This record gives sequence, structure tokens and C-alpha cells, in this order.
Amino acid sequence: MIFIIHNRIYEQFKSMTEFESTNVTAWFPNGRNSVRLRIKGCRSEMIFTFNGENKWSYETIDNYISRLKGR
Repeated sequence: MIFIIHNRIYEQFKSMTEFESTNVTAWFPNGRNSVRLRIKGCRSEMIFTFNGENKWSYETIDNYISRLKGR
């Protein structure tokens, strides 16, 4: 699997979700090919994971953790 620099992942998020990206107040590296996003008006932070054009996700932290644990 290819590791992508977090800045490039965030740029990919912005290009794929133009409307949603205007509401990002801060972002942080999260792990392999993912960034954690603070969204204005959202109570929890979101995770954007990008592994390719057809292999990406945008989800809550709770869902991200559950998916990693296999639940």
C-alpha cells in the first residue's frame, strides 16, 4: 500500500468535497492515509481516509474506530 503525505490527503478532501471543505476549521494528521477534520457546527470530528480515487471514506471518529476494530 502506498503512503500519501497528509497535506496531499487534505488537498484531495478539498477537491472531492468542495462544499464540506469550506466548513473545516482545523485539520490534523490522523494515521495512515487519513486526516482528522474539525467541521464548523459539527459536535464531533470527522475522519477522511484516501487510498485512491475509488477507495476513500469520510466518516465520524466513532465509525472509524469501530471499523478498525472490526465491529
